[in-house]
Amino acid sequence: MYATLGPQAARTFLAADTFDRDSPTRAVLGHVTNRWASLILAALTEGPYRYSALHHRIGGISQQMLSRNLKSLVGYGLVDRSKQANFPPHVTYTLTARGAELAEPLCALIHRVGAHAHELLQDQAESPTASKRHAPTSMTAEEGDPA
Repeated sequence: MYATLGPQAARTFLAADTFDRDSPTRAVLGHVTNRWASLILAALTEGPYRYSALHHRIGGISQQMLSRNLKSLVGYGLVDRSKQANFPPHVTYTLTARGAELAEPLCALIHRVGAHAHELLQDQAESPTASKRHAPTSMTAEEGDPA
């Protein structure tokens, strides 16, 4: 939809400084739209999760990556971390109001990609410019590098 709107109309959907290399928008986007953060936010739309259940829900994520991304999302005010004084202590993660607001369009994007993933991968495989380097591969949980 946005690709056909033209530059002036498209700017209304983007923060004014999005394309500037020093943009705070880009800095935040790098942290909240990476593969793992996106999946964490999407999972938390289902409701509160304890750490171990969230780790189980997001296949392939290491505990280190989950912890790192949860800390980042909590730091940006998108996820709330609440600790109950039980024994052993229980930590629960939920979306904040800001996190839920951000998760809505993010989940719509994930849904659209999922609905067209087969065709996208087919097109990528058939592309004359596709190379083995850019072909879909399995990724490691740690760095998102090809396995």
